[in-house]
Amino acid sequence: FHQEVRMVSVTLDGDTYSPHGTLTGGAKSGIGTTLASLQKLNDLDSEIAGKNQLQDTLVRELRSVSAQKDKWSTIKQQLTIKQSEKEQIHNRLQSTKHHQLVQEVKDIEEELKDLAEA
Repeated sequence: FHQEVRMVSVTLDGDTYSPHGTLTGGAKSGIGTTLASLQKLNDLDSEIAGKNQLQDTLVRELRSVSAQKDKWSTIKQQLTIKQSEKEQIHNRLQSTKHHQLVQEVKDIEEELKDLAEA
């Protein structure tokens, strides 16, 4: 703005200069883009919050499943031990004199039954 020109001037961008020193003007052409970018950022923030919430839920579920897996593994190990103990007891019982006598009696009874049928 030149001091000797005492008239209101308008620029090609739409800004107005007055001799009194005031400046008014048109809006920046990128304001719509700025608002759209701001809205996109807000949307992304909301999406991130949702994803974080989902992640927290999945981590809790994973911990729960992991605890159940540990419990199941312990129970399975105890079952294996008990089965082994049962087999050892069974083997010991079969080697006792009492079991051998019981088996002999069964064999004799079976033989008598076969002879009676013949």
